[in-house]
Amino acid sequence: MRDDEVVLRFEDMNKGEANVLAADLSDFLQERTPVEASVRRDDPRTQDFGATLILILGTASVQAIAKAIGTWIQKHREAKGTLKVGDVSLELSNVDTKTLSSLMEKGLETARR
Repeated sequence: MRDDEVVLRFEDMNKGEANVLAADLSDFLQERTPVEASVRRDDPRTQDFGATLILILGTASVQAIAKAIGTWIQKHREAKGTLKVGDVSLELSNVDTKTLSSLMEKGLETARR
């Protein structure tokens, strides 16, 4: 895992739903932030499109990304997932943007050490 990488997995969901949500969030973030996002399969032997979203932050602002993810989550309450940054993991249901931003920053700090 790179020190500027955020991994978001849609878990405990139907694979088809998770694939659609991962792709939708990827598109949403790429339209609104300068983040590099790609959807990855958990198992390369399967034919699903993937339920894991990898974000490479680069120069993107953590606050801007957290705000965009928070906005997306508010519109997609059915999304159940885990966001992992470094050693920090966060369940995505009902998380507010301020908490999300703070935990992403903390995770990035620990990942860069």
